[in-house]
Amino acid sequence: MNREFRWCSRNGAGKCGRTFPVPHHHIAIRTPGTPEVDLGCSGESIALEFHDLGENAPPEFRDGLFTPEHARQIKEFVAARDGLFVVNCEAGISRSAGTVLALRRFFGGNTEEVYRKVDHIMRSVGAN
Repeated sequence: MNREFRWCSRNGAGKCGRTFPVPHHHIAIRTPGTPEVDLGCSGESIALEFHDLGENAPPEFRDGLFTPEHARQIKEFVAARDGLFVVNCEAGISRSAGTVLALRRFFGGNTEEVYRKVDHIMRSVGAN
């Protein structure tokens, strides 16, 4: 199967129809409790909710962390389809980029591009 993976921010996801005019599928990742974004995609979509936090998250956020079930849902969604997949999260830096990195490693693809782009973004905003 031929698959391509790209990622963007929540704002970029609302423009997906114009940004990615070719038919594509959408994986939307949002913080629990935030409203859904208009996907504007031409293929199928899946929406997941989990925080942008790790295992050291404060106790009040631990119920909304990434789980193996989220990974299974994403993997099965992608495995059943072909083509372009666009993944978005709030800022388009950690959850979406991490998901694309994992998908490219699992299904094949250039992981170096993900590292370079995230490194550039992190430097430009002054993050550690």
